[in-house]
Amino acid sequence: MPQQTCQNSDSSESLDSWPLDSQVRVPGADKSKAGGDQEARLAFSPPLPSAIATNSSVSLAKARIPHCAEYLDLYRLTLEQDCGKFASDYNAKRETGNNSQVRDGGGEDYQQDYEEDYEEDYEEDYEEDYEEDYEEDYEEDYEEEDEEEDEEEYGEEKDMTKKVTPRNPQFELILADHQILMPKSDVDGRYAGPRNLDAERERLRRPRPAAEPMPRTADDFASFEENLHQLTEDGVMANAFTTICGPRAVLSAYNLLCSNYASMTSDEATDPKPDYLEGARKNDVHPALVRELASLILPTVRGAVDKLPATPNLAVEVKSHLGCLRTAQRQVCLDGAYGARALRALDRWGRNDDDYDDDDGKAYAYGSALHDNAGTLELYCHSVEVLGDGTPRYHMTMLANFRLGNSIEELREGIAAFRNLREMAAERRDAIIQAANARAVAAGEKT
Repeated sequence: MPQQTCQNSDSSESLDSWPLDSQVRVPGADKSKAGGDQEARLAFSPPLPSAIATNSSVSLAKARIPHCAEYLDLYRLTLEQDCGKFASDYNAKRETGNNSQVRDGGGEDYQQDYEEDYEEDYEEDYEEDYEEDYEEDYEEDYEEEDEEEDEEEYGEEKDMTKKVTPRNPQFELILADHQILMPKSDVDGRYAGPRNLDAERERLRRPRPAAEPMPRTADDFASFEENLHQLTEDGVMANAFTTICGPRAVLSAYNLLCSNYASMTSDEATDPKPDYLEGARKNDVHPALVRELASLILPTVRGAVDKLPATPNLAVEVKSHLGCLRTAQRQVCLDGAYGARALRALDRWGRNDDDYDDDDGKAYAYGSALHDNAGTLELYCHSVEVLGDGTPRYHMTMLANFRLGNSIEELREGIAAFRNLREMAAERRDAIIQAANARAVAAGEKT
């Protein structure tokens, strides 16, 4: 075992170098009984034993359960009390005249005995007494907090106790049961994405206009890195995402709970609530289409609906370094499925099945997941496969991913790709709406 030197708060002297005419102040002891000059007393405040502080179960608990400070405080208090007994023994030997043991290295022996005898006891006691308490209290206290956060994020319009949130791994099973598939989860292994997948990826690499705001210098890169690392999702959205997104010329919304959609999961999963989404104006869609397809194309009917996106087919989910990227991916998968269904409903309206090709080679919706851990930016498209019985299956396919924190070059590539993704979503959305409006007008003229 490596030698550990017990230090006090005012001096770095080891135990065997303490002067014999000094007192060791026992934690919590009455100073009037300690004797000796007040200025000469040493405050005995030993550090946590090295084995426990570095590689013991205490460190393991810190990693596994982040909310256990109150238990660690109690543990350190116990440690301090036992160290106080050790200090009392040292003072007693000095006062009884047994100074030869101290002069002959007794202080060092006491220190070594302390390390050998107490260090293992503390670790063993911790494992026996506290580890179960940490796990039990975590399950009791923090699972309830997770549920409260879910209710705050997704609302209480429907019974939250019966709805699974993206934080729950079962969320992916519910999506799959309703033909909404995460990337690389096609059970048949036949579907490889939309037919023009290569063209979609090539479009992401298209250069941006030279005059467009874009990080260009080392100072710009350093500023972006500083803005990227935030404690909350709102912080990421207000700082890093603003730089990534660039100028906005389309209707957008933040944290919009899409409670008007007809559920795609039989109300087993929570309604989508993207951190950011883009769509068309409701007035851009023919009134007949709005009336007939409201539960498919309008994410909400609350508030100023005319100022909120209709038929949104671009969604972004962000996570701070306290969040989980997999959770963001699940959210994007659900967001994109609703967006793809909305555009597909418009695309199919007024058309005969005979002249309609469900798999026309183009994605209907697009999505992105941003995690501030090294600036992970993932870009996706969402397309539809029609099964033999006519059931639509919604696929999420990755188009590209970037580590925005790697270099200024990769940062610029990721920003350019995301802005191209926005344009791709707008072009696809506008083309489908215009064609659907034309069919609605023609249908109205016939009646």
